[in-house]
Amino acid sequence: MVSTVYIGEQESLGRRVGIKVLNPKLSNNETVAKEIRRDSRNAARMSHHAISAGIDVGEIEGTACYVFEFPEGHSVEDFVIRRGPLPALSAAKIALQVAEALKYAMSKGSHHGYVSPSQVFVSSGSEATVFDIGFQTQTSLNGVLALPVGNPAFVAPEVIKGCVPDEKSDQYAIGALLYYALSGQPPMRGENWVDIASSTLTLEPQPLMTLVEDISDKLIDCVVKMMRKEPSERYDSMRDLIEALSPHAGIKDQPEELVADADVPEPIAEPEPEPSDRPRRRPRKRIPRRRG
Repeated sequence: MVSTVYIGEQESLGRRVGIKVLNPKLSNNETVAKEIRRDSRNAARMSHHAISAGIDVGEIEGTACYVFEFPEGHSVEDFVIRRGPLPALSAAKIALQVAEALKYAMSKGSHHGYVSPSQVFVSSGSEATVFDIGFQTQTSLNGVLALPVGNPAFVAPEVIKGCVPDEKSDQYAIGALLYYALSGQPPMRGENWVDIASSTLTLEPQPLMTLVEDISDKLIDCVVKMMRKEPSERYDSMRDLIEALSPHAGIKDQPEELVADADVPEPIAEPEPEPSDRPRRRPRKRIPRRRG
């Protein structure tokens, strides 16, 4: 495990915070420590309503750490464990908010490639918040790219193979999260990391129609497309994914871009004054004075 997240309290403000601490065994590995510090700064610069805000970057007893606002509510994993699979509408709303968050992160140059049900929290108002966004899914050890961090059931096949996460692998992660929320089980299961990773690379998830009763064929098609083994067979862009997912989240039209994620509009030209009906006053002629 590269790092561990602890829950703490910021006593000055009386709020819960998350503290992501690098594994002490890796603290002497300058490459890993440097990557964690870099990713911590990248994460702290994120400013989106569905991404936990960064608070501080520093060290605890010589070990790199990152402090962030811990989300309110319960994780998707907790909801499923306690209550079972989520209704299709609720699951789609959560997936849509995560897609918007990852689209924003992408605009800041960050591709996560991994979103687990324990990372996504949902408040009482059904607002989803993702933490740990901005950190690499893979970590280099001694110059060699290590295996992806986290449960491989929620990692795109190409990332497991060693490819760098991109927009298409983010789509896969959202699809796997939505699959879990709808069915109550991960897309792939196994005895250990290797078993799950091997299944992700070679097998297809159990069809949702055999696990969920009240679900539309179009929503199933969305999940299947997001989780295609071949990245080129997924949506062309995150914008297309959001557009396809929006109707299932109760949004008829494609949601407007958030201000933080929108392109800066071109300046609007000042309108020309409209002609007036009032007659124009003729300018007075200046009569030169005679010099005596």
